[in-house]
Amino acid sequence: MEVPKVSVCMTVYNQERYIAEAIEGVIYQTTGFPFELVIGEDHSTDGTLAVCQQYVKTHSKLIRLHPRPRNLGVARNQAQTWAECQGDYIAMLDGDDFWCSPLKLQTQAKFLDNNPSFSMCFTKCNLLSDTPNRHDRWPYRDNLKGTLTISDILRHNLIANCSVMYRRAIRQYPEWIAALPYCDIALHSLHSMGGPIGYIPELMATYRLHEGSHFESLSFFERVEYSIQMYTALANNLPQPYSAEAMQMLLMMRLGLGLKRVRDSVATFRTLPLKYQLTFPLIPLEQLYHLWVIRKAEKNKGKP
Repeated sequence: MEVPKVSVCMTVYNQERYIAEAIEGVIYQTTGFPFELVIGEDHSTDGTLAVCQQYVKTHSKLIRLHPRPRNLGVARNQAQTWAECQGDYIAMLDGDDFWCSPLKLQTQAKFLDNNPSFSMCFTKCNLLSDTPNRHDRWPYRDNLKGTLTISDILRHNLIANCSVMYRRAIRQYPEWIAALPYCDIALHSLHSMGGPIGYIPELMATYRLHEGSHFESLSFFERVEYSIQMYTALANNLPQPYSAEAMQMLLMMRLGLGLKRVRDSVATFRTLPLKYQLTFPLIPLEQLYHLWVIRKAEKNKGKP
């Protein structure tokens, strides 16, 4: 078997309804080079593994399936699957997303071949929801500039995981990335330190929103807590000046989370009967919070 130029790193768990569409989007890629599909099957409790095994039977030269003897979780399964990939370029795809262009791998590999200073590239992406009337594009695509940097990524995650292809900078995930609940922004950041990020404004991938998705099932507070964990790791592990940029985002998230909690507390307080409200000091909590933020900023002004 030829050594693949591109590896497709696919992680799957309890995605029996969607996994066939994800795999077929890879099988039907048209390329001028060898590529492989590496599937990390994270000990699903539904029929996901059986579906994957059926595709291996008919495409054994293309697909390498790695069933996990126990559930590893999202990041550690992805870390292990990444380490099992052989290609110099790696395209990411989760088992509930899919590609809508047979030229995705060819287009992105050609871009990286022609732009050796670029660390990665990504394409325009659809959002597809199980909820009716929710089918739109990934945010910020129409006016997105053609070249991004790590600073863009740290300010906002503009890249859908299913749309990205990396010029492989690492053979294994560092432990600090593998320990995260999700690792897409960390992986983007780690690679983009080595060069700019190219944006290909062609629709080639679809990110699916559904109730079975772990991230979509999280509450607002759980999502922010995950982001705080991510940016804490980035601030602690990236070199300067990127560590400082991550710390700035971390502080903004913590302040935003605190303000949200204050607002929720005020809203709850206002639903109480008047006789109970009168037993509390009538101090506007939001004003106190803003005053605290202002004073803290003044106190830190001038510090290095």
